[in-house]
Amino acid sequence: MKIYSFIVGFFLLLTIGLSAQEGPKEFSVQKSIAVSGNGSWDYLTFDNVTQRIFVSHGTCVQVIDLKTGKQVGVINNTPGVHGIALAREFGKGFISAGKIDSVIVFDLKTYQVTGKIPTGKNPDAILYDMFTQRVFVFNAKGNSITVIGADSCHVDSTVLLRGNPEFAVTDLSGTIYVNIENLGMVTRMDAKTLKIRGIFPLGTGTEPTGMALDKGNDILFCGCSGTNEMVAINVNSGEVIARVPIGVHCDGVFFMPAQNEIYTSNGEGSVTVIRQESPVKYTKIQTLITKRGARTITGDYASRTLYIPTAEYDDVKKEYKPGSFQLLVISR
Repeated sequence: MKIYSFIVGFFLLLTIGLSAQEGPKEFSVQKSIAVSGNGSWDYLTFDNVTQRIFVSHGTCVQVIDLKTGKQVGVINNTPGVHGIALAREFGKGFISAGKIDSVIVFDLKTYQVTGKIPTGKNPDAILYDMFTQRVFVFNAKGNSITVIGADSCHVDSTVLLRGNPEFAVTDLSGTIYVNIENLGMVTRMDAKTLKIRGIFPLGTGTEPTGMALDKGNDILFCGCSGTNEMVAINVNSGEVIARVPIGVHCDGVFFMPAQNEIYTSNGEGSVTVIRQESPVKYTKIQTLITKRGARTITGDYASRTLYIPTAEYDDVKKEYKPGSFQLLVISR
């Protein structure tokens, strides 16, 4: 009996040891949430308070309740919609409408449009900075940033840039970082004074798109669609500390601090999972196959879940199938 117990115990320990060596379980597409309507799509924004996602789609923004998978609201008449920013303390949302060079303001409870604010040419990425209580709108064809007071909804200033801004993040402590896609660089701006405090080259032909920030280690992760790589840079020195190959047509990057992982959503139909071994060492650990067009991304830190919009592609007609728009739900 003692021998039997010893053998069972030995194999149990061996099994546990082998499981530990296998590492974490890989990501997979758990399900897709059907979203009505047709048209192109761009950014999406997760609201952790309500567990709802705001998805840009066609000429509207659709609000999806993740607990039920149902649409619970829609903000119409947003032609050329790109991004959505939420200023919850003021009960307002802001949508960049690229075709009318404006930001649409809506009520976060009713989803009713409450105003329209003129911007520079073709507003694209948009973010709300809680530190300054300002909305920053990045005008892709205007080579500028429109700065709006979230409470007043008045334009505070317009900041000129060297090239076209693609995506931006805030460190919530007074600094905004923005990718300059056509020049392959990152611009660092003081969120209060609106002065440019640094320019960091990423390399010729990089074409940075999506971006995420590791605030704890002062590192930016830039998805570069020109060179198909994730470039990590130190935001204090501007030094490039790593380059990791990723999929084609990246347009989104998400960082999960609790996992020490970076995820790039690639329009070819994949997600590249990169582990941060240390602030200066990065390893690609998985390439998850998704669907063609799944190029932008957001996530929920609490449930460690990623969300990516896309549609079914018809290889024969070379177009997306009508009525097939969906939200991919990805986790381990």
